This record gives sequence, C-alpha cells and structure tokens, in this order.
Amino acid sequence: GSDFDVSSKGEVLIANSVYTSVYEIESGGVTLGLDSSIANRKVVVYRLNGTNYEYSQILEPFNQTEDYGSTIAVSEDGKKIAWVDNIAGERNIFIATGEQFSSVRQLTTYVGDQGISVSNLKFTPDGCKLIYVRGNTKNKLGEAANPGLLQEDTEQAIFSQSVNKVNKIKISKGSQPNISHDGSTIAFVNEGQIWTASLSDSIYQPKQLFKVRGSQFDVNWSPNDDYLAFTSSRGDHSYIGVYSFKNKKVVFMDPSVDRDFSPEWSPNSKKVAFIRR
Repeated sequence: GSDFDVSSKGEVLIANSVYTSVYEIESGGVTLGLDSSIANRKVVVYRLNGTNYEYSQILEPFNQTEDYGSTIAVSEDGKKIAWVDNIAGERNIFIATGEQFSSVRQLTTYVGDQGISVSNLKFTPDGCKLIYVRGNTKNKLGEAANPGLLQEDTEQAIFSQSVNKVNKIKISKGSQPNISHDGSTIAFVNEGQIWTASLSDSIYQPKQLFKVRGSQFDVNWSPNDDYLAFTSSRGDHSYIGVYSFKNKKVVFMDPSVDRDFSPEWSPNSKKVAFIRR
C-alpha cells in the first residue's frame, strides 16, 4: 500500500493495499486474452492486540474499476474512517462508522469527472470535522492543471467538512494541512510559506505565520503545540526550521549544504529528529 493512518492511542491502524486482478477479455464469445491492468485497491483495517496489530477486516469497492481508498484517514478515537473514492473520474469522500465500520455514506457531493484531485484527509481531534485538500498542483508557469477545461479556479484549496452535514467551508488556498493537537488551529502551506487559521472561527481568517526564504513543507506541530517544525527547501539543499509561537521567531537546526527533511518531535517537545542526505 501507499498510505496508512493510525488512531491517536494506536488501537486502530488502516492502510490501503492494491491487488492486481486478472480478467478475461472477450469479443463475440471468443476469449482474446487476459487483462491484469486493473488495480483493485482496498482499505485494510488492523486492530491492536497486546503489542501486535492483527488483521480485522477489508473495506472493498463496489466494483473493480473504482480507484478506492487512494487517500485515507482514521479519527483519533478509531471510530471513523474516511477515504477518497474515484468512480469514473468522479472523486468524493466517503466515511464509515459503526460496528465494524458497517455504516458507509458519501460525505462530499462533487459531480462528474472534473479532473480535480482530492487528498490530505485529516480528522479534527474531536472527530467532528474532516479537513481535506481539493485542487491540482501548479506547473512551472504557476498554472494549476485543468484537464476538464472548467471555468473555475482549479488551484489547491483547503476545506473543512462537517461529518454530520453536507456543507463544506473553504479555509484558504493551500495544501499540506496539519491540525494542532488541541484542535484549535490548522497550519498549512500556501505559495511556499506557512500560514495558520483558527478552526474555532465561524468565518475562517487565514494569515501568514512568518516569511523566510525558500519553499516550506513538512509542517509538524510539537506535542505541546508551542512550536512548528518544518523543512525549508533552498533548491540544492534544505534546512529544518522551528518556529516558536511564544517568541515568534524561526531558528534553523544545524544548517548545512545537505538536504535535511522529515522533522519529528520527541514526546516532550524538547527534541527534533530529521533525515539528512
């Protein structure tokens, strides 16, 4: 599989897994050959038993041609699962709840093959909202892909969707949303810089948190929500930066001409580990 998620206490782990099935191709009652090009993606659920995860169940698509579960998320309490389903190009978010996740319903209501990606699913800590990104990346000219020739902006934007209602609210243009552990604030990347927005506002008011050179990504909240770690790309090298909400300053961790990325916090918020190449 290419994606996985785990509940906050680790009770439930979900992953997508792709199976390639073989189908007979027939014409006029004559078998012409076999086609194994259709990938059947499924969402696999595991549950923690002691110190090991054990297989629990599989959530399967309704038919073999769906691009099912390419992006997945599990709520912090492990009681809700969300995924993106692509049926003939129509991309929507579905949610499963209840015993053995048996209650499945469509959450978003996008219609038709518009050629617009849906990704970056994240539940808020209380499980009441789902944050996601809808839109396409830009090319070198700064143009977002628009294969459907839609007369609307197809640039990536971040949305908030209630799990109990059909309405969605746009938070801001941007991508890579990351929600603070207390659920009050979302941090994200917009035009290569890090922005934040309060999730408690009835009308979202995003603002740029700070400005530094380069393009920022890998946004990661410290466990106590006092800091944000991130990667700052400078072309042929990159730094690990840490922003302090108290001091409103950015410091870089042992900057060099290497490529540093993937910052991760220690449980006490006092150390940052990262990869250097």
